[in-house]
Amino acid sequence: MSHAPRATFVVALLLWFGTALEAPAQSATWLDPAWGQRLRLTVKPAMLPPSETLTDLTLLLRLDPTLGAVFAGARADGGDLVMTAGDGTTPLRHELVSFDPVSQEAELWFRADSLSTTSDTFYLYFDNPDTQVVSNGRTAWSDAHLGVYHFEDDPSQGVLRDSGPAAQDAVTGPGSNWQSSDRTAGITGSGWNFDGISDWVYAENFSSTDSSYTISAWLKDPQLTPPGSVAFQSETGYWNASFQRSSAVPDVDAETQHGFLTWNVAPIDTLFHQYTWVFDGVADTAHFYFDGVEQPVHLYYTTAPGSSVYTGEVVGGRVGIAGPVFFNSLDLTTGVVDEFRILEGNCSAEHVATAYANQADPLGYFDFQLEDNGIVTGISPTGGGTLFGRIHAWPNPFRAAAEIQVELADPNVAIGVYDVAGRLVRTLRAESIEDGMLRMRWNGRDAQGTRVGQGIYYLRALDDRANGGTKLLYIR
Repeated sequence: MSHAPRATFVVALLLWFGTALEAPAQSATWLDPAWGQRLRLTVKPAMLPPSETLTDLTLLLRLDPTLGAVFAGARADGGDLVMTAGDGTTPLRHELVSFDPVSQEAELWFRADSLSTTSDTFYLYFDNPDTQVVSNGRTAWSDAHLGVYHFEDDPSQGVLRDSGPAAQDAVTGPGSNWQSSDRTAGITGSGWNFDGISDWVYAENFSSTDSSYTISAWLKDPQLTPPGSVAFQSETGYWNASFQRSSAVPDVDAETQHGFLTWNVAPIDTLFHQYTWVFDGVADTAHFYFDGVEQPVHLYYTTAPGSSVYTGEVVGGRVGIAGPVFFNSLDLTTGVVDEFRILEGNCSAEHVATAYANQADPLGYFDFQLEDNGIVTGISPTGGGTLFGRIHAWPNPFRAAAEIQVELADPNVAIGVYDVAGRLVRTLRAESIEDGMLRMRWNGRDAQGTRVGQGIYYLRALDDRANGGTKLLYIR
């Protein structure tokens, strides 16, 4: 009798997934036994917001060869990846921007419903070859996001895709000379290299009724002779933010129809830096952050002495993305741009600092732990890890009997066979010891000798000194 393949799940089902089967001895309930492994992500204490609970924050998970177990176990296209909250069962919306099992590099963003000192753990499930998770990446970003641009697209195609819910794709400006080679290394993945001569990008038909909004971008100027000036411009009907090369007005960092503001922070190197502007339409104030740290904002000029320059204008119409909204040779961006975002509302200082810390060092932002159906094996972001008491079983699936090996274990260690509800079905002991391996067999019967039903079973060492585990699929 052939066995039926494991069920294929889609995100629509995951979002309403209500019941999860629990595997034994796990740090949190397992989403479903169809997923063989998961990566536990715990935000390091120093990276957490110290006093605020952040909600609807989208975090970056970067994978590289130090986390090669994910690429070894996941589908080649990353189609079985599922993110959950710290309970192990609440699916979180995610966007998989890239997944390359050959180079072992991936960029994944997931929407953390809550992040605080008491809500700091998440799970990435993988190792489910029969599953294709159909994910709408736009849901990884809250409705407040008017535009989210990763710059992963080929510039020569003339479109810069918006990953946000508004689907406000931008286009390259007429007369631009974008080439495929202008797609280069960014801070989180790829970025676009603006030549300062003819390259510009804009989006049409932005619409917002909120007069408070936040803009952020990672920018790098490779020339710095003269220094670049990060500028924001806002007038009724259009606005833009750019890394301009103009020397005509080098001190004007923010310009509206009501005056000028300056923050006088110029990078002293040719590296990436994050720039964030927060405009409060209610308090009529502007805040500026450089690499997650707020900087003073100075009044340079105003048409009405004693009044604020920012007057609560809404975002609307045509918008310049990392450059002027119309071709302007004085203000064209020079350098590489990555992760340009526009969202309604005021992001707090802790939100800005947290987003910067996560994006600046996504591998150092988390502590990682690999779990095999709830049995911790342990890895670190610097590679290595221990596999004490690792259990191997074959054939898998099996019918008549499965041969079992246990590595590096005491000869007296017993192996428990558990069903998906966590009940102990049978205890196995070594039948022989060869080359430091304990060898035993399981014939698909319980402790009373009765043949068990077909399905998934878990093998786990009963000795606390051995933390290995694996699963078996028994078919009849």
